Amino acid sequence: MRLSLKRYIPILLITLFTTGLSPRDPLWNLLITPSGALTPVSPGLTDMVAYYSCDDVSEGLANSLGGAAATENANHPTYGVAGKKGTAITIGYRAQLLTSLQSRSSATWSISFWVKATTTAYNLMISADHSGNKGFGIQSWSGEVYAFNLAAAGGTSCYMPVGALDGDWHHIVATWNYGTVKIYRDGILRNTRSGPPMDTDYTDTFIAIGGRNNSYVGGSDNVMGSMDEISIRTNILTAANVLWEYNGGAGRSYSEY
Repeated sequence: MRLSLKRYIPILLITLFTTGLSPRDPLWNLLITPSGALTPVSPGLTDMVAYYSCDDVSEGLANSLGGAAATENANHPTYGVAGKKGTAITIGYRAQLLTSLQSRSSATWSISFWVKATTTAYNLMISADHSGNKGFGIQSWSGEVYAFNLAAAGGTSCYMPVGALDGDWHHIVATWNYGTVKIYRDGILRNTRSGPPMDTDYTDTFIAIGGRNNSYVGGSDNVMGSMDEISIRTNILTAANVLWEYNGGAGRSYSEY
């Protein structure tokens, strides 16, 4: 006997309405995602080198993995603001934080975080560039968010649609696999581009959060807004891993990995 999906649509709609489910609920995907769709997969803690929950109250961000904290590089961020999970930090003008992670220590990286920007103009969220022409990072410009790598032979920029930052929380993930850059927003792969591998022939550049790295101490290229749940890895997150982290818009905390 051949079953028709149409006869079950009213029942499905009544179920969604009476239970109060919305697209932000993980169970929503179980009810409406077609068979064969991508299944979220936890990446676990494999190759995670830093996780900053941003639940700190002052003086830097503790690394949940037990490594060195991210330290204040210039002005003080604002701690204890409402976050995506728990509390977050608001960066603001010249208030970046510096990790102990050298960008040259790996040719592959995955960085994910939640961001709530107060402007769609210039927001430098992650930076590991050396003198502005080597390294990698994530930033926005005129409403577009893009991940980039920089090399003497030419760089790669991976753009996302205009409106990626609009004053709400958004989940951003970028991966760098030698010269291939991928960027995700809110659980969805938005773009992929390939180019020359990033240059790594320098030793003084560390990954910075919310602004430029130590080559630009006190620089003004900062996130004007808040960041939360920042994860840094030396492996490449898959689309299924990113979907798991996004969690239907609810996000994840460190304890869930």
